[in-house]
Amino acid sequence: MKHTSENDSYIEKDILMGKLSVRTTLQTALALVVLTSALTPAARAQQTLWEELEMKAMECRSARNTECFRACLIPSRKLKGGASVPDSEVEACRAAYAKFEPTKPAPTPAWAPEYAPLPDVVGIFRGAGVVDAKGRDDWKRHCRSSAQLDENDTAVKRDIPKGATVKLSGVRYVTNPVRSFDRSKNLCRADRMEVISAP
Repeated sequence: MKHTSENDSYIEKDILMGKLSVRTTLQTALALVVLTSALTPAARAQQTLWEELEMKAMECRSARNTECFRACLIPSRKLKGGASVPDSEVEACRAAYAKFEPTKPAPTPAWAPEYAPLPDVVGIFRGAGVVDAKGRDDWKRHCRSSAQLDENDTAVKRDIPKGATVKLSGVRYVTNPVRSFDRSKNLCRADRMEVISAP
């Protein structure tokens, strides 16, 4: 097979084009690396800026400060969307936030029951601390006909037969009831239960 000068020129052109394409590819890759390294801190700064503004907006919102909330929300949304925001809007947000003092809610004190005394209750023991006392509307209204005995007297309650006439002394009811699933918080308390007569 003969090689002509025409074929040689095509081969040289192909080799030259290959070298040029490799050089162009390397230059493009290098340019992308430089551009990425230059833009990454700017993009990162923009991201932290919108996060900062959004955090300030949410704090203002939770405190119901509408001026501060609007001043910070609008630029944070623009930055999050990729738009540029003038420095004046960012400074307006920071100034509104500086005027705003985040108020922390005062800690609510733990609930403590307050008791009022009831006169001694005489009635029929129905079990589980329930005493049916005829004519004692205050006992039914405040205590729902039951009282919790102190720990040292619970053994006595187990030995009392149902239907026995009993006397509860030291009865007290909660004057500041709280809404709770734990019914024991609002239960009436009694110091002692004594049997007056057996069933």
